[in-house]
Amino acid sequence: MDMDTPKRDQAGKRHRSFSQFKTMSRCGEQYRLQRTVDLPRSPSAAMALGSAFHANYEQWELENRSWPLMERFTGEYEMEIARLKVEQPNPNYWGKTARVKEVETDIAIRHENGLLMSESYEEHCSESTWVLYRSPNGKPGLEYHFEIDLGDFTFRGAIDSLLLWPSGNLTIRDLKTGVREISGFQLGVYSYALRKQSIEANFGEFYYTKDGVSTAYDLSRYSDAYVVDQLTKLDAMIMKEEYLVTPGDYCRFCGVKDWCREMGELAA
Repeated sequence: MDMDTPKRDQAGKRHRSFSQFKTMSRCGEQYRLQRTVDLPRSPSAAMALGSAFHANYEQWELENRSWPLMERFTGEYEMEIARLKVEQPNPNYWGKTARVKEVETDIAIRHENGLLMSESYEEHCSESTWVLYRSPNGKPGLEYHFEIDLGDFTFRGAIDSLLLWPSGNLTIRDLKTGVREISGFQLGVYSYALRKQSIEANFGEFYYTKDGVSTAYDLSRYSDAYVVDQLTKLDAMIMKEEYLVTPGDYCRFCGVKDWCREMGELAA
């Protein structure tokens, strides 16, 4: 696992990301085990599916949708699986769907799911009236990277896609290949980052590629003060090592639960 030694810029500021904040706010124990304890890597086919789908979709858009979206998914997926197998060659440490007994079976299932997701998402894109937003300098609203200066630390991230509708409204879209989100805070952080660049996007959505549905959010509720307050407090919790154990339904999908002081069998 990656140890919790955040990179710093030339000014000495540590770098934070939404994955850090999401994990820490959900369960401090998961954050501690993933980022401060040297445990074996615990990858999964689900992780490979997410990475491959995003990379494949980005390239598809950059090449003006000139080939079927599912055409190159297999190559991206197999490359990601191969990379994860180098990181963790022992299948006993791989996470998998509970109903599946073998890791290789899970890999095959996720591959098929990815192909279906790609086919479905291409159809959705072709039927939609939105176009990808482009900034004044021509930068496409695709994997839109940003960095926010928050005093002692900087917050970095990338927005999956920015959609411009015929009405002129701008929507932040985050593609999800896994479980449903219960909060729009991630989208709220993204809208704050865009406001810092004088870009207004008061609407956001999580698009779930598994079943082709989206959950929309009015982002006007995420004020600058609220976003900064939450990010700053979470950074302070990390720096103070306030790792609270908070079990929940998400424990079923946790890659480090075997070492959890509350739920695990290998905690010692």
